[in-house]
Amino acid sequence: MDCERPSNDLVPPLKDVTLLYVDHRRIVLCGFECINDRDFAQTWMLSDSEDSLHAMS
Repeated sequence: MDCERPSNDLVPPLKDVTLLYVDHRRIVLCGFECINDRDFAQTWMLSDSEDSLHAMS
């Protein structure tokens, strides 16, 4: 989200979301973004630590 203009999203929303994984530090989601009438598959990891990606196994 653009903090100076909260109504403007900086990243398109993830649609048709599926929760793939969750633990005490990470959430992994998959879905798709629609940009200019085209769908792009996405997998997103949300974490409270920048080291979480290296800890995935």
